Amino acid sequence: MTLEETLFEDIRAGKQVDVERALLIASGCDTEEGIADYQKKIQTLDNMFRDYREAGAVPSDALSVGKALLGFLWRNPENIDNENMFQLTSCLDAQFSKEASEIGNCTGLSSVYGVLGVRNNLNIVVIANSRHVMPRLLVDNDKIDIESRAPNGFYIPTSYFGGIYKGLKQKPLIFLVACAYLNRGYEKSNAKKFLEAKEDYDRTLVIAPDFAEAYNNRGFAKEKLEKFEEAIADYRIAIQIDPNCTYAYENRGIAKRRLGDIKGAEEDFAKFREALGVLFQ
Repeated sequence: MTLEETLFEDIRAGKQVDVERALLIASGCDTEEGIADYQKKIQTLDNMFRDYREAGAVPSDALSVGKALLGFLWRNPENIDNENMFQLTSCLDAQFSKEASEIGNCTGLSSVYGVLGVRNNLNIVVIANSRHVMPRLLVDNDKIDIESRAPNGFYIPTSYFGGIYKGLKQKPLIFLVACAYLNRGYEKSNAKKFLEAKEDYDRTLVIAPDFAEAYNNRGFAKEKLEKFEEAIADYRIAIQIDPNCTYAYENRGIAKRRLGDIKGAEEDFAKFREALGVLFQ
């Protein structure tokens, strides 16, 4: 079996998996040698972070270490985020660049933060909705939300904002692996590789069976494969899980129209317009 097949056999069996290793597999590491090479890079980056902490006389408590870790990832002030850069491997490589570079999207940066955080004994989970994911640091009874895409994003009060921060829910760290496969599926869908995209969305849902965006995206891939009834079923589940998954209404309307259900399509288009207005209130 491939490393990826073994990973998903373990997940289906309910075994606890190493999130760092799983993120590397999701990033395309398909040999033990490839994983070992990137684990060495992670160790080197962790050593660099420890030097960074020592140079800044960072206290050893979790709150101070967690804040310093975000600063370390953004130590080059000219770096920027990249909405298409989700692989842990690419984001790790970017951390070694001496030039200003793109260093990741919310999935990629949260993955680097999570991997290094675990190595520094931080209790890290994530918070996520259909559009966004970010780390959450648990310290005693406190929950510190971290916008990893911004150098000043430590302890951001996400409850004060709408838009992409609306409806964020706490998830285990392995949810980042689901996000990586979701991004991978989206990348393949953009390349019109709809069957491969569907397979990545299938993998996403093995890890996170309540991930509304994965159902929506898989429905889109099925629609492009002309499996309209299956697509409609996926859109329905996406909406049931997360009524804020607004584009599932539009996508379902398009699929219904392809099946000749004009009335049902118009109803979904109306729901889409209504939901879109609520989302940005």
